[in-house]
Amino acid sequence: MIRTIRENGHLKPHIKDICEDEGIRVKVDSKLTEKDYAIIKVDEYYNALKTNIPPSVDFIVSVDCVSDSYVLYLLEFRDVKRRKGLKPSEIREKFKTATGNFMEERFGCIFLNDKYKYKKIYAYLVHNRQTGDNTYPKDTARREMELFQEPQKFKNKEFLIKEINPEKLLIRRIT
Repeated sequence: MIRTIRENGHLKPHIKDICEDEGIRVKVDSKLTEKDYAIIKVDEYYNALKTNIPPSVDFIVSVDCVSDSYVLYLLEFRDVKRRKGLKPSEIREKFKTATGNFMEERFGCIFLNDKYKYKKIYAYLVHNRQTGDNTYPKDTARREMELFQEPQKFKNKEFLIKEINPEKLLIRRIT
């Protein structure tokens, strides 16, 4: 899968060496080589289309876990100082675009290929918000958080979008 992603003519211009956006950077395990993972800058891909640009996550990272099994990281980066800067319904829509339009419709030949098995799919909202700030506009808090916690599904794998600070996330292989 990694080679297929890296050699795809539509994806190749959007393959990155580092996972960084909005001044936020996520580290890749130093044990991994370039052949072990692919970092796709998804929003850059859509912006290059210049028409009908859907909301999308910043990155999809695929990591080879050996024997045609993979772990996927779907990552949305946000430079926010307070929780009220996070709008879960908007963020959720970005993840839906990643799984639906990007991974199924546009690049299903790669991501839906039965040859590839997914050990785990992680979906993270990566932000630099202070961990003690739990403020939310009161009128939308419950509804927004419920939307944020609805499970998403891709290729029979369910996952939740979780919030995380960049220093707590390491792109790595799982066994």
